[in-house]
Amino acid sequence: MTSANESIMEAKKLMDQGIALVWEAGNPQEGLAVIEQAIQQQPEFFSDHFVAMNTKGCALLSLERYEEALTIFDQALKIQKNPYDAHTAQKNKALTLLQLEKYEESVEWYEKALEWNEKVIKDISQNWCNRGYALYCSKNYDEAIKSNDKALEYTPKNGLIFYSKACCYSLQNKVELALDNLKKAISLDSEIKKSAKTDSDFDNIRSDERFQAIVGTEFNVEAVQQFFNEALKNYDDQQFVFVGDLGTSVESSIVLPDNVREAYAFYGENFAQPGSFGCVCIYHVSVAGLPTYALEAMAIAGAGKFENWIEIYTEIGEEITCGKLQNKVITWGNQVTVRSDFMGN
Repeated sequence: MTSANESIMEAKKLMDQGIALVWEAGNPQEGLAVIEQAIQQQPEFFSDHFVAMNTKGCALLSLERYEEALTIFDQALKIQKNPYDAHTAQKNKALTLLQLEKYEESVEWYEKALEWNEKVIKDISQNWCNRGYALYCSKNYDEAIKSNDKALEYTPKNGLIFYSKACCYSLQNKVELALDNLKKAISLDSEIKKSAKTDSDFDNIRSDERFQAIVGTEFNVEAVQQFFNEALKNYDDQQFVFVGDLGTSVESSIVLPDNVREAYAFYGENFAQPGSFGCVCIYHVSVAGLPTYALEAMAIAGAGKFENWIEIYTEIGEEITCGKLQNKVITWGNQVTVRSDFMGN
């Protein structure tokens, strides 16, 4: 038993010498001879030894013994035990096929090798992103930005990374950099726009007209009127209660026609200003009597344009009961009451 172990140890030392000759000394011919000697001494032990097999293949490749190298790399692929080994054998086989002028097969194997490359690149990028997020949570924004920049070296078209940078810059009140990175983020991933509308990291620049233009919160009363009028036109004399927060929080006990909810959601998503808009409620609406100016006023109120909101109702001579930022109540006749609960300023 001892002699068998000694034989294996001697063969391993010999293999290490052969591998060093190939990779460190740059002597594939002598290294190959030593590797083959080690395998001959312990063929069973080295039958599933990936490094030994791959190094032998590389030595053969360097010596332009391409057909032999191809056979060895095929064996290496059969005994690989992890994705990195598989990738190594795949790219070596691809290179060997290229030398043999088997171009289509070479392309096929390079594509397999590149799949691993892309995965590793994404993993590295994600690690930098996660590091950046930890720094962001620690309020170390400068280092978080640096970490995100490293992530962008690997995945330069990842909109979420630019978004993370925009958040950090906004929290540092670096407005120009925040807007620039947010614009880049949205250009790469339009879905990011929805997150930006409600993300508190942008509260300090939310009133900036440039921010509103980037995320699409610019106010368009005609579009709001069109959606509400279309939704309400077929509900003459029907009474219902309408409650929501950006069109998402509707109590289960309340009956609200689907198309009205859709219109409200459209309004909330496209025009409401998070942080200044709480909810708008219509109680017992006789829809046939709901005037256009009411919809206009609701939309303007929801968009946080308080001066315009008050101005409309002042002009039509309706009663205004107003606590500065909350419980603004408007009533006309006995027909419609609109209550808007506001947050922010």
